[in-house]
Amino acid sequence: MKISKPIVLVLSSAMILSAISLSGCQAASKKISCKDLFTPEFSGLSGAAYINDYSSVTYDNKLKMEKLLIGDVDTAKLNSSQSEQYYDAVYKVDKFVESISFTIEDTSKSGKYENGDQIKVQAKYNQNYAKLMNLDIKDTTFVYKISGINEGTKINPFENLKVSYEGSSPDGRVKIDSSECPDFVKNHMSFYSSESSRLKNGQKITITASYSTSRANNEEVIITKEEQEYTVSGLNEYPTSLDGLALSDVNNKLEQHAKADISDDYKNGDSVYGDGYSIDITSQNVKVARKLFVNKKLVSDYSTPSNSYVFIYEVTFSGKVRYDGSKYKKGQEAKITKYYYNQVPNILVTSDKKVVFSEDDIYGSMTNYTLDEITERTRSDDSYTVTEVK
Repeated sequence: MKISKPIVLVLSSAMILSAISLSGCQAASKKISCKDLFTPEFSGLSGAAYINDYSSVTYDNKLKMEKLLIGDVDTAKLNSSQSEQYYDAVYKVDKFVESISFTIEDTSKSGKYENGDQIKVQAKYNQNYAKLMNLDIKDTTFVYKISGINEGTKINPFENLKVSYEGSSPDGRVKIDSSECPDFVKNHMSFYSSESSRLKNGQKITITASYSTSRANNEEVIITKEEQEYTVSGLNEYPTSLDGLALSDVNNKLEQHAKADISDDYKNGDSVYGDGYSIDITSQNVKVARKLFVNKKLVSDYSTPSNSYVFIYEVTFSGKVRYDGSKYKKGQEAKITKYYYNQVPNILVTSDKKVVFSEDDIYGSMTNYTLDEITERTRSDDSYTVTEVK
């Protein structure tokens, strides 16, 4: 019985391989391309895929090699001698195929392979088998272009991520909002900042995305970026000087507060005491005597800034003396001058140089100190500077 163009490998008693056909004819030389035998498998999605099961020839390719080198044989029609030769040939082909191994020159991208990537592959094999089987081995070094990996859905989680800052420099805080991001980002990702507090304008921070890679694979999602650098900006700042700032609003609020406070506590008809005498108030005159900017000197990045804007008012009360004294007689017209101060703490400035303050924080009181004494007392310790505001 003759089988069309089969090649069978027969092992002699001396364990020497020779390639003969079942009909007894010498087998023709066969060209084998190692590139055709390299069929790696990938796990994961394009852009985040791993390569595996690539170092040896796959079972399917082994069967193809058997058919190529032996032929398409109907084993049911073989006699016992032919059957013995056939299975012996299969064994020898398999041994040659199993001697082939593949290595990839650069595996640094493993875990990040994507369609279109090219990898350089080297193949090794048993040269004795190839020679005795009359095989012409080609493409022992070749370039393999990756294709067929599931593309998945690529998501840059930072694309619609809202990063903002609240508080004031250098004590700001970062705020991260993913509400406008894709569902996978909103539902299955968390974000962490390298620095979340004590932030100041111009500072660099890195925000990192955290997520389950297995969940991403199950949902066929590829996260294309896992961290991004941001520059802190937009925080209100503590000014070192009030020069050049628009102060009309805060000035008006301080004056309104002072006049209302003085009017409530010192009404016409009330008594006010001076140096050895008192008068019943008939009128009062309030004017700004001095404006001060009190600012804390920062000695390190961890210092807590603070400042205050202080108004000192000269208040002159007019009225009639209540009792006879060494200086005035009862009923005589007299004047008494006192000093009232009020202030607003924590003056801030926006990026466009607008003054920010809280009207609710304004407070003040009448004093018996002189103008210079009040000026000195605005400084609680030597860590503050006091500057007169013109």
